[in-house]
Amino acid sequence: MIISHKIGEHNLKKEVSEDPLFLLPGKNGGFTYLSANNPVSRFEGVHFSKKDEIYKVIEDIRLVGREATKLTNRAFVIERSSQNAVECFFTNQDRTLLYEIKNFKGYAKIVLDCRKIYDFDTNGRKYKIYQENGVIVVEYTKFKNEASNEYKFYLVIAGIDNYTRPDKWVLKQYPFDKKRNSYPSELYVYDALRYLVDCDMQIVFTFSLDKNEAITKAIHAKENFMFIKKSKEALVNILTKENIKSKNNEIQVAYKCSLNALEGFHGDMGLYAGFPWFTQIWTRDEAISLGALLKEKQYSLVKELLFKHLQVILPDGRLPNRLPSSMLGSADGVGWVYKRFYDFLTALQSEGRLAEFISSHELLYIKKRLAVSIQGLLKEHTKNGLAVSGELETWMDTYYQDDKRAGARIEIQALRLIMYRLMIFLCEFTGNDLKYDSYKELEHVSKHMVREVFWKKRILSDGAGDNTIRPNIFLAYYIYPRLLTKREWTRCFDRALESLWLPWGGVATIDKNHKYFSPFYTGQDNKSYHRGDSWFYINNLVALCLYRLNKSKYDDYIKKIIEASTHEILYKGIIGYHAELSSANNLSSEASLAQCWSSALYIEMIKEIYG
Repeated sequence: MIISHKIGEHNLKKEVSEDPLFLLPGKNGGFTYLSANNPVSRFEGVHFSKKDEIYKVIEDIRLVGREATKLTNRAFVIERSSQNAVECFFTNQDRTLLYEIKNFKGYAKIVLDCRKIYDFDTNGRKYKIYQENGVIVVEYTKFKNEASNEYKFYLVIAGIDNYTRPDKWVLKQYPFDKKRNSYPSELYVYDALRYLVDCDMQIVFTFSLDKNEAITKAIHAKENFMFIKKSKEALVNILTKENIKSKNNEIQVAYKCSLNALEGFHGDMGLYAGFPWFTQIWTRDEAISLGALLKEKQYSLVKELLFKHLQVILPDGRLPNRLPSSMLGSADGVGWVYKRFYDFLTALQSEGRLAEFISSHELLYIKKRLAVSIQGLLKEHTKNGLAVSGELETWMDTYYQDDKRAGARIEIQALRLIMYRLMIFLCEFTGNDLKYDSYKELEHVSKHMVREVFWKKRILSDGAGDNTIRPNIFLAYYIYPRLLTKREWTRCFDRALESLWLPWGGVATIDKNHKYFSPFYTGQDNKSYHRGDSWFYINNLVALCLYRLNKSKYDDYIKKIIEASTHEILYKGIIGYHAELSSANNLSSEASLAQCWSSALYIEMIKEIYG
């Protein structure tokens, strides 16, 4: 299989042994996620979103009797090639997939798997397929019982005139899901349509809960097919036009792919955490990802995304963990939001542009809401002068046996300290210095307390009373470098790298000698998830921290991380996207294969190192 990237003036081509995947996100949480050849996961297919629900609609679209030999990423369009035939896939922002076939004579097929994304109940599924107003209407109904239906939606297909209906259910097995212990790993899908292609063809797929709306959108998109394609190309060209100061063509292309990916994660409500199964706005993930937008100077967007959080502060000073919310608590989401406020305001101040983006009234509003958060956290989530959290409330939110990370954790201390630093900045800048001295004292005393409890001369403890080596010390440096001196941080990093470094270019999530360390990704059972697996956002952040602390001393580590992350983006998993994590033992693409903060930290790392 050949993977090719053609973005702007940059071209790459490489032969790989794995069957690659591609992704086209929609602006509303929907996405098209397909393989070069045979689907390997039940989460592959064409998905649309409506009213906070994700609906899977299409299982597969492909040419009959052809095996793809090349996948080309042009950012605005994905091309799947087999012999001389080329299939082109692209989307617009209105729950529409556009599909173009070039230079092929023969049959093509559409396999359906209509359902809500997590609805695996096989009972009561009914397809009704008919023509109306020159288009094909697929009316799908999930029946609750004989008297009533649970839900109904419509897929409309424009551009196909003559077709036959195999009308059969086929058992499909999914090896990727089976490997990660994610069940069901086999489902029945509906072999729905066969149609004849005579050289070239343009087809549109639209979705809606309302049939007439879907028909109208399909007809409009078919009539404006090439205009939509050209518009997508123009937008992507603008997004990816900037080059970085690197002569490495792979880094240039991976950087541009990541810019395009980050744009794809941006929906109406914020930044989606990942595809295919993190299609929510996670407070922590979004705030961490804003570092990339700051590097790209997208200040208006950063402001918009940050200010929305100030409206939903909870009585205990925290923020909801995600939108829509879930049962998991979030000890770090609120701290990351204020960390990004600090980065945002200080970046604007250093450029002399603060007044251009933030009014004095808005600064006072930030200060007021920050005071509410600090007061709530001091009252509800502070013990013996340290920030504390419950089980599974940090980004390491899974457990294995007794490993649940409750109590005082190092990155949570750093986040609390940056909140105090932000308050001091706001007091100084606004001249509204009420309680200024008390916040200065609070930062000083808290910093001293954290040092006393966590700093062990060569080890910065992961938790109070827990000297397990984990990469959270790099988060602490990134968030609040004032905690230790440069010499102390160097000793700390050296010791951590001894225990965590992976030769292929990453860090493990726990000491490689720890009893819970798992060298291979174990999937949905969470055994390896935060106990061995190497997270790409952490790897990129580690490289950034090493660069900031001592770029010459840590040059080999930095280069190795960049090399591994770049390779994963370009040639593994979903091409052009950065996966959630890798096995510790070897570089691989695992878990969610398109993760927002992975791409965002790659952008931030590359932008700072190469400018």
